[in-house]
Amino acid sequence: RNINPSKNPQKKIRFDYNKIVATYVYSNGTRKLRDSNKEFIWEHSENGKWIIGRGDAPHILYRQGKESQKIFIVEGEKDADNLSKCGFYVVSGEHGAGKNGKWYAEYGTELKGKDVRIIPDNDDVGIQFVIDCIIPSIAPYVKSVKVFDLVNVCPNLPKTGDISDVIAECGN
Repeated sequence: RNINPSKNPQKKIRFDYNKIVATYVYSNGTRKLRDSNKEFIWEHSENGKWIIGRGDAPHILYRQGKESQKIFIVEGEKDADNLSKCGFYVVSGEHGAGKNGKWYAEYGTELKGKDVRIIPDNDDVGIQFVIDCIIPSIAPYVKSVKVFDLVNVCPNLPKTGDISDVIAECGN
């Protein structure tokens, strides 16, 4: 079924439940579904059923991998899944970077005392998001912060390439 879950009727979001390619489960009782058109929809658990929308769930980081002192921040759940398969402890925000990206203040407290490594996508939007949103939010809480430039690892990485592209091209 196709639905338009947007609260703004002018914004045409056509999520297709018949073409789900990924399900990202958060520890706060929510999940984000992705269809083959790269449309996303949130659902929350209520009385054992999945209901469209986040409900009243708090904002939290998406986490993958075995917890450790060193934690990597990437721009999305797909990247978190892929990097964690290489043995790293990885998180991402709920909404990625850019104009529609959001980095919530409460994320900083989730990273308290950690050595943080940030891997933005290979574009100005991702780097600006790190500088303007992520670093100021987490700096008071974390032990250390380093930002990686993916082109140093994979010189042929296209503009907008991400850690998933690096893993695919260079191997894990």
